[in-house]
Amino acid sequence: MNPVIASLIRLRALLGKEFLQLLRDPRLRFSMVVPPLFQLMVFGYAASFDVRHAEIAVVDQARTSATRELLAAVAATGRFTLHRFPDVGAAAGALDRGEIRAILRFAPDFERQPVAQIVSDGSDSNSAQMIAGQLSQTLQRSARLSAGIEPPAQVEERAWFNENLDDRPYFVPGIIATIVLITTVILTAMTVVREREFGTLERLLVTPVARLEFLVGKMVAVAAVGLFDVALISLIAVAWFEVPFRGSVVDLLVGSVLFLMSSLGIGLLISSYAETQQQAMLLAFFIVMPMVVLSGFSFPINNMPQSVQWLTWLDPLRYYLVVIRDVFLKGGGMGAHGFEYAMMALLGSGALVVESGAGQITDSPRFLEERSGVRTIGAKSMVVQVKYFASLRDRLGRAEDRLVATDGMTVAAVWAALWPEIPLPPNTLAAINMEYASLEQGVRDGDEVAFFPPVTGG
Repeated sequence: MNPVIASLIRLRALLGKEFLQLLRDPRLRFSMVVPPLFQLMVFGYAASFDVRHAEIAVVDQARTSATRELLAAVAATGRFTLHRFPDVGAAAGALDRGEIRAILRFAPDFERQPVAQIVSDGSDSNSAQMIAGQLSQTLQRSARLSAGIEPPAQVEERAWFNENLDDRPYFVPGIIATIVLITTVILTAMTVVREREFGTLERLLVTPVARLEFLVGKMVAVAAVGLFDVALISLIAVAWFEVPFRGSVVDLLVGSVLFLMSSLGIGLLISSYAETQQQAMLLAFFIVMPMVVLSGFSFPINNMPQSVQWLTWLDPLRYYLVVIRDVFLKGGGMGAHGFEYAMMALLGSGALVVESGAGQITDSPRFLEERSGVRTIGAKSMVVQVKYFASLRDRLGRAEDRLVATDGMTVAAVWAALWPEIPLPPNTLAAINMEYASLEQGVRDGDEVAFFPPVTGG
């Protein structure tokens, strides 16, 4: 048979296995749909820099018509909730307890010296700046209107692509990018490590499936999940949150595929070093969270130190955020952001190349023995888990092994295959699946064989 056709047949079987494994597991089905939707709803409503219903303490010691007009103008904005206090001491106590966000004070001599004092809670510096800035702007505008003072020049403000300067059209496309990153990195790392934990990885390696075919099967399945999440969340963003989509679906699709190359490469790289699913999860979050911070999702990259800005060039999320926000709000695409598309392609290819050099998945028995601690002998037809206890573990310097062995091997032959240079210690006891067994008893595929020294009385 033509090698290309044979490879496509094997790849088709692998893809069928991966999709079946993803769809039949209730936890994986749940993780593909519910967490992304939950995160979209939470961040879509919670992620905002707008000032809404800020609790403001008012200490009006002047009690004049001018201060009343200013307070009425502040209340009319709908952004502030005013609470009156008799003196600054009472207002400061409320600020210390966290009951209010700022204090607005009018001194008794306000008519002679019209100065309003704003004291904000600096423990939340971002909110303090926004509250003080908007409060000051409202007071100055109201004061000019009350005095009938016309500015020397009129300024007309207009914002393109987001007329009301709402935060949601800016944040929701970014949320799509971060959700896809988290989902695909974790899912890729977990699925490969899961194969290793359950022992099915070795069984795949004794088949004619090549390393590239195995990796493509894993990546295509998870990439399909990522693209499904992009489509689902984009649809909800447009239909529910009313975020405008002015670009091309093709531009969004191409950008998402290039970004997925990086996220899948990172997930596979994590799986190369993680021994358990818990380790894979922790490593994934250890990598993903700095990527989100360095991407400019919440904090402008230009505000970061120069050395950190150089580091952001290696973050594919940085470029995907530019692309997806531009596709949604401006209608741009590959023509306007060729550099971002090229950088995602470069970083994605680099991540896959690095993974191929550091990965622990191959069809080479020598590689298995040196990198994964798996020993192979003869015709590879079954997998046996071997554990060592007490002084045996100390002597051998390891607690367990995996053996890809021939069918019908005895317990003694398992030891000889793993440790041909070390004779089986006298009086060594053995167990198969936690039940005592003789050294001449045969083992079967999937058995757990344990070796331990005899218990001596004293």
